[in-house]
Amino acid sequence: MGEQYAELSALVRELSGYGPVGGNKLRSTQDGGQYIQWLLEDIRAARESVDIEYYWFQDDDVGEILREELLKKTQEGIKVRILMDNLVTPFAMELFYQKMRKGGVEVLYFHDLERMSFFQTFGRILGMRDHRKIVIIDGRIVYTGGINFCHKTIYDWKDTQIRLEGPVAASFLAAFQAEWVLAGGGESAPPSQPDGEGSLLMQAMVSTQSGHFEQCYVQALESARRYFYIQTPYFCPPEGILQAILSAAKRGVDVRLIFPSKCDWEFMNQLTQDHFDLLLEAGVTVFLYHDVYDHSKSFVSDGALSFVGTVNLDKRSFGINLEDGVLIYDASVAESLTARFRELEAQSERVRPGEYAAKGLRKAYRSFLHALSPLF
Repeated sequence: MGEQYAELSALVRELSGYGPVGGNKLRSTQDGGQYIQWLLEDIRAARESVDIEYYWFQDDDVGEILREELLKKTQEGIKVRILMDNLVTPFAMELFYQKMRKGGVEVLYFHDLERMSFFQTFGRILGMRDHRKIVIIDGRIVYTGGINFCHKTIYDWKDTQIRLEGPVAASFLAAFQAEWVLAGGGESAPPSQPDGEGSLLMQAMVSTQSGHFEQCYVQALESARRYFYIQTPYFCPPEGILQAILSAAKRGVDVRLIFPSKCDWEFMNQLTQDHFDLLLEAGVTVFLYHDVYDHSKSFVSDGALSFVGTVNLDKRSFGINLEDGVLIYDASVAESLTARFRELEAQSERVRPGEYAAKGLRKAYRSFLHALSPLF
């Protein structure tokens, strides 16, 4: 890891409680079908437990096959626990989860809707959400990234999902267990440290309070010396992140951002585009990817540091939601992610000054959206 990232590593440990651990393995994919194939293989091979903390679980063909595989595991005597943020489709998924419960799967919700009034429910939708996407198998294999359990996001979009194996899994399991208890689940024995048969140094980056991810992201940007490449679907960051990006570019760091040309929320397109001229003026290079919608959330820096996770570059992810991801202190992983970024860059449009500037009603509309942006 070296001296360059000592402050970052110490800050992440201080805020989340999880330090860097070696001996890990990693596989990554941007193919949702590949992700589901890997995941199903690992679920079928599970011998002790399957723990899932997820934002979005759709009642469609993807949801159905996952539910059936999880029910098979409970029939084998494997412990299966699911913690869901149930406000994506409140109430609509209850029958879906009831079938799981009847089959022995333990299902808890991040929000207890039965004890909330309509107005309280609406307030929670605007407030803290559990945006993590974590699957832990046998306490030693972890999946995370941007992909939701939904046919559209898996087969129609691109995203970055990673499979981790090794000692870093214990950090993710501890984070899951903490939220499980808060949601009303029972205590369990502290996770044992999985064997380290790999070579990668990793650090779980799991937010438990607002502002944690912002501080860590700013420190990562301040640690950059040569380059810092970011891929994100949305861009409406808190002021601290924005200033860190601008400052890095102004001090000579090659800062590049790739966004999808159109994201799944039209208003987020407007918020993202409203930052373009400010970024370009500071020396940041901005690209728009026009092919399929890419929902990835990652960064890579200086051929040594990589991050993949669930955090969007918006105020909600940095200041409100629970999020997760992993820092990877490894040159080979960074080189691979840098090559992937460059490949995507070659297929993208480079944004020029003034191309996406707004006037008149559109400018007023963007100002209105900025005022509401902490809620999005």
